[in-house]
Amino acid sequence: MSAATAWVIQLDHQMSAAVGQMELIHIVDNPEFFKIPGAPAYCDHVILWNNRIIPVMDLSAWLNDSTVVYRRSLVAIAVYRDQNNELKYGGIHLSDTPVMEAVTNDQACALPITSNRWRTVSISCFRSTDNNPVPILDVPTIFSTALAESA
Repeated sequence: MSAATAWVIQLDHQMSAAVGQMELIHIVDNPEFFKIPGAPAYCDHVILWNNRIIPVMDLSAWLNDSTVVYRRSLVAIAVYRDQNNELKYGGIHLSDTPVMEAVTNDQACALPITSNRWRTVSISCFRSTDNNPVPILDVPTIFSTALAESA
């Protein structure tokens, strides 16, 4: 059986998720954050990257319905296509460096029960090599207005 490759990203010290190999395009170490007044705590900052303003999401805070957001020193830059098929970019706070993992259909599993919100932002889930469930993120949904409305 052939395997696909995914980046396993650490959202905090307990939660991990995955994005497709081609969706994670850059890691920014120690970026400067700029606050967006009036935005929800989990996405109230942007960074500048390659002359672009990139919204940065703290998925851990959103998944835990927490108002406590940690500005971590690592941000993953993800690329996706919007409803008009245009390339867009978004940042995801990370607590550690991503790790590449090969994934097969045999590793499919149910989403973690740690948060009901996983269903909103995940397209699937697999068991990692250490036997933990790893949700596969739906990157366009994370940076859409639908996510803000479901909070």
